[in-house]
Amino acid sequence: MGADLCGGAVQDKACALGLLKEERFDPARHAGAAMEDFEPGDRIFVFAGPLAIKPENGEAS
Repeated sequence: MGADLCGGAVQDKACALGLLKEERFDPARHAGAAMEDFEPGDRIFVFAGPLAIKPENGEAS
């Protein structure tokens, strides 16, 4: 009994629900320790919709 979910399946569903979106890594926009292994242009996923944190200027990312 139970379900086997892999991270890819969860990520795909989150994208389909508008909770994640794919972007290309831009060090000017994406900062923090979690981003130290990425190169400019790498494919990353960021929170979207109700999970997104709006920048201080109030504009959507």
